[in-house]
Amino acid sequence: GVSTYHNIPINAWKRNDVLDFLFDSCLYAMMPLCESMSGKALIRFFRMCQEKPSRLYGQLNEELRVRFKGITLPMGVYTEFLTEMDSLLNPEPETTPQASFSTQPIVERVMLRSRAQQQPIQIPASSRFSTYSTASQGRSRSLIPLRTIEETRNTDEKRFSERVIFRPPSSSGRPYSLIVESLDKISTFL
Repeated sequence: GVSTYHNIPINAWKRNDVLDFLFDSCLYAMMPLCESMSGKALIRFFRMCQEKPSRLYGQLNEELRVRFKGITLPMGVYTEFLTEMDSLLNPEPETTPQASFSTQPIVERVMLRSRAQQQPIQIPASSRFSTYSTASQGRSRSLIPLRTIEETRNTDEKRFSERVIFRPPSSSGRPYSLIVESLDKISTFL
């Protein structure tokens, strides 16, 4: 059949329209997660992803692992899903000039999860490490450095096994940046 979702509002989408949208957007890994969603449910799901992106990413990965014997959700696919949904729900007029990347402030939240603690720990900007993310413009992807935080020493030594970095778009149409790193060895951040 021919996809009809282009001609109707997302609120009126049926399950097949949602799947057609995901397929046409090359978001194949999202299809089993959204297979029973209507357009309204897809919007609600997207809002949940916006509210707690790293938590939802972990839950979606777990659901895929359990349901499909070890399949995982690539971070780039999740990020592209957020970007596509944002573009779908907040289209930019074509006559508006695109904002300059250099004038937009970088908003970054860094969380490190300790093996000894269940709660994520907010790390101040005085901690040391570099952050990288996959950015997408259209369909091409490249690895670019986001920001290097200046190195300082902290008297409290903490050991971490996981790092999550989420940078929301600074303007409509900008890509989301989400990094989830699990470290094989426990690393010490000073």
